[in-house]
Amino acid sequence: MVVDIKSCLVGKLIMFDGIDKGGKGTACAALRSWAESQGFKVFDLIGFQKQHGRLPEPSELDSYDGVISGEPTYCWSGLDLREEHVKDNGRNYEANETAELFSANRCTLYRRVLLPSLRKGLFWIQERGVVTSMVYQPVQARMNGKSLDLEHVKSLAGNSLAIKNPPHLLIIVHCDPKVAVKRTRVDKEDDSFFERLEFLEQLAKGYHDPTLKEFFVSLGSAVLELDTSEWQPKQTCEESVALVKSVLGVL
Repeated sequence: MVVDIKSCLVGKLIMFDGIDKGGKGTACAALRSWAESQGFKVFDLIGFQKQHGRLPEPSELDSYDGVISGEPTYCWSGLDLREEHVKDNGRNYEANETAELFSANRCTLYRRVLLPSLRKGLFWIQERGVVTSMVYQPVQARMNGKSLDLEHVKSLAGNSLAIKNPPHLLIIVHCDPKVAVKRTRVDKEDDSFFERLEFLEQLAKGYHDPTLKEFFVSLGSAVLELDTSEWQPKQTCEESVALVKSVLGVL
């Protein structure tokens, strides 16, 4: 059976999520390169934000077929998250504060550009989403000797909006925490406290929890998993694209 790639991608949200330095960004970039090799014009939302310091208006994407994105945003409240709240700076922000800021940032991204783009038929390739908040912030609270109820995290406005508009395809990227730490030592760009081994080990358990996959399946998402622990970037690229191509006809 010949699959019409364009019709399969129209209006689809494809999301990669997992622990830091697990290979999500590599997978997203590979999928973008593959889409462009098929003749699709992909808007670089991350590059746009870094250049202009804002999110685009939906009309600025009208000449594109798809978007590559990541959370949190690289402007506005997302920049606050990246440069302050998750930095390993010793200021110890509360998990509920981080969760609320992530949710608000997500709400802006979805309402301003993500949902309008999907409604226009653009496909969307994204690194991280509400899955991150569901795994990271409860772990953040526990590591600080506190608790944060998962249902509360899910009920926050931006998270609730994302749950009501779940990814068509969610790929959970697994990686041995010790391998991720080695990758972190090579790439110190983020300098996040989540990249400490003790955090990564707890986060990895969260992504392996079967109830996470079950929740998104119940929302109608196709959920697949990759383990990049023994892969070099080239294999991560190849396997990620192959996995997405294998399910295009059924999304």
